[in-house]
Amino acid sequence: MKKDASLIPLGMYCYDYTEGGERVQCPYWNRTDYGTVRCEYLEKEVIDEFDDDAEEKIRTRFGVADASDKFGWCDLLADECRICR
Repeated sequence: MKKDASLIPLGMYCYDYTEGGERVQCPYWNRTDYGTVRCEYLEKEVIDEFDDDAEEKIRTRFGVADASDKFGWCDLLADECRICR
């Protein structure tokens, strides 16, 4: 995917609200099914602090004893806080 910064919402987070109140999510931000959140723009992936089973999902999928051995913690990305600019 070619990266285009103009697609990133203008708000403080990885989402912004339109005038009609619609929440627009950044197309580069993704929550995975294995317990992480990923910013495809920055190519950064961290443990999802809002997924109670995240560590277990990561251990199971990647065969690691400690999820933080594979992915670190970053509450900013997991909280959808803009870290790309």
